[in-house]
Amino acid sequence: MINLENITQVQINKIVNLLDNWTRIRFGFKSPNEVFAQKLNENSAVAFMTWIHRYIYECSNFEH
Repeated sequence: MINLENITQVQINKIVNLLDNWTRIRFGFKSPNEVFAQKLNENSAVAFMTWIHRYIYECSNFEH
């Protein structure tokens, strides 16, 4: 069994960054971040609000 108690926020952020920038077949070999940026350009108001909600959610769950 893997002990997750010693994993730092910095390590988690690195994994999140890796996953968000990993290309996906389902996205036409684009990364989730590339798809997000494309959608942001297509419909900036909706995408920006989605980003804001995600940012607020992540900040509210961040342990200091």
